[in-house]
Amino acid sequence: VALACGTLAGHAAADALGLPEPSVSTSVPSRNSARRALIRATRFQQALWTLFEAPPIRVASLPRETVVCRCEEVTHGELLDQITSGHDTLASIKRRTRLGMGRCQGRNCAATCAKLVEELTGRKRDVMHFLAPRVPIRPVPLAALAFEKPEWGGHRKAVTPNVARPVNEPKLIDQQTDVLVIGGGVMGACLSYFLSRAGREVLVVDRDDLNLQASGGNAGSLHVQLLSFDFGNKARAGGMPAASTLVLGPASVRLWQMLEAASGEDLEIRLTGGLMVADSEAGMRFLERKIALERSFGIEAELLDTRALLSLSPNLAPTLLGAEFCPMEGKINPLRATYAVMRLATAQGARFQRATNVTAIARERDGFVVDTSRGRIRARTLVNAAGAWAKEIGAMLGVHVPVAGAPLQMIATEPAPKLVNHLIAHADRHLSLKQTETGGLLIGGGWTAAFDPARRINHAMRESIEGNVWVASHVLPALKGLHMVRAWAGMNIDIDGAPILGPVERVPGFYNAVTSNGYTLAPIVSQLVADLILERPAELDVTPFLIDRFALA
Repeated sequence: VALACGTLAGHAAADALGLPEPSVSTSVPSRNSARRALIRATRFQQALWTLFEAPPIRVASLPRETVVCRCEEVTHGELLDQITSGHDTLASIKRRTRLGMGRCQGRNCAATCAKLVEELTGRKRDVMHFLAPRVPIRPVPLAALAFEKPEWGGHRKAVTPNVARPVNEPKLIDQQTDVLVIGGGVMGACLSYFLSRAGREVLVVDRDDLNLQASGGNAGSLHVQLLSFDFGNKARAGGMPAASTLVLGPASVRLWQMLEAASGEDLEIRLTGGLMVADSEAGMRFLERKIALERSFGIEAELLDTRALLSLSPNLAPTLLGAEFCPMEGKINPLRATYAVMRLATAQGARFQRATNVTAIARERDGFVVDTSRGRIRARTLVNAAGAWAKEIGAMLGVHVPVAGAPLQMIATEPAPKLVNHLIAHADRHLSLKQTETGGLLIGGGWTAAFDPARRINHAMRESIEGNVWVASHVLPALKGLHMVRAWAGMNIDIDGAPILGPVERVPGFYNAVTSNGYTLAPIVSQLVADLILERPAELDVTPFLIDRFALA
């Protein structure tokens, strides 16, 4: 077959080059003889395939101990358990088990898992439900990717189209609930927990699978100090909205610790402290002013010189002049935490419903009528927890929710020996750096990703990868000896530096629960919104976070 195909390809190439037809006296087979040979060989090949056809394989019948994902050592039994418990899409299985997150990026295991899902659910495999493609195709040395790029302030806004790829779910009869939460990420999970704990009937809907968009692509930083672009000349609205959130961070971290204890699981919360490094005198003065503001809001922070910095984190670059140290910062595993909160809420009676796209909302005397792709839902109270897509939900009720999406990239390295124990940021540049429990380092910090309309996905950009790696490797030189395993695009939420939470005065019963830095702040924002819905005193003053502030501005 290969010989005949090669001969025909050679003839075609000769034609394209304008070469004369070979004479009959040469040893080159003619086109016609090559075509006849190809027909004979193809028939013989097909006969062999038929005679020696492998028996059909039913993946579901494999032994439970069979290793499906060799990179992350995920067994067939683990996949069976996930699917039977309702996590029956490749995307959710990936987040639950780390399947496809190793060096091969799912090339050896994704097809097997997709066939298993098809066998157990009856849903035909669809390319749109396979794992999203990630760069690079194979691990690349970080040293080959480090190129300095221009910096900018804050996040770059971008379109936030509907990137959901829901599975087909049946239509439902009309439903009724006390509280309907729109958005099945970490905010929706926390809202359902606090409201159901108070005895309220809660239904959470999402147009995609649960925990797949901004929350599912999150890197899991727990921020308490201000980000560098939330203070000084780069900050929105003079930096005061962001400063007002300083009271929220410590309270939210404590709530995360409470949720971890309640779940009985290790959510990998590690409060090892955050270091915002500086490599210039201007950066050190910037940190001095920032620390002064943060301390006025009760944040514990101190300025370290080079010696003190390197004694805390000896693998950082000796050229750094110092850092701000904030002991309450750290990290959490978002691949575990959101699902753990959902399980807690479900045990309290909350319900979660995927593939439910909200198409229209109307007010009625006793609440709201919400039309969705799976049927109509009536609710007395409606909470907008749709993150980067909250603006669309608000518009259905004539409410302008000033939220924009900001697709951001993250980079994961191969596992490495322990290099850093803190959450690392930079005073002058976009950087977030930490090492996970599995040994890989996560590099991010706000570098822009892009939307691909043909594939309907956000994806990492080479320019951003190069700039991000350059900054990270100048702070942690050991990175140059590691490989990048994957880069992916998440979604951040761009507001004015502060959350939008609480009621909308002219639409009784409608509440917002939207914030950037959402993974850190989701528990406290949810608790405050739940307090307002339940008409009980809020733990903190919510005035700076009400949507009314934009009308006043």
